[in-house]
Amino acid sequence: MQFNLSGFENSTNGTFKKETINNLTFVVNADRVIQIKNCLFIFNRVNNGALVEIRLTNDEIFNCDRCLCEFTATSINKFYVELIFDNIYSEKTAFPIGELVLKSNPEQVDLSEIIRQHVISTYPMKSLCKKICKGLCSNCGVNLNQHTCMC
Repeated sequence: MQFNLSGFENSTNGTFKKETINNLTFVVNADRVIQIKNCLFIFNRVNNGALVEIRLTNDEIFNCDRCLCEFTATSINKFYVELIFDNIYSEKTAFPIGELVLKSNPEQVDLSEIIRQHVISTYPMKSLCKKICKGLCSNCGVNLNQHTCMC
């Protein structure tokens, strides 16, 4: 997802710019693709660059870790990225530890990798189709959510 912010770096602090992207297929890695329903980017001009608020709504297909059924989960995320423009950046600028900072040319700001990493970091440790998923029978392998085991 690339944005052209040329001219924005010359605006005064506090200036806002909004961009919206709808219905986008986004490749996370070789075996995972997500469908982004809505992505709102709010660029706020600050000292050396911009603070970007990203609001992301996406659908993703998972396999349940208990019953192995495929299900779709919708997630809503909000996170921030600080952009530092190359032409304004000072080597003396100190950044707090843990802050997400991207040094970029204002004419071509690419947020794809940051979004990809954020989506990966929000994956659940255990994917369940529902909180009370009964899983599979350990003897015969029947899905206990759909059938009663006979063994």
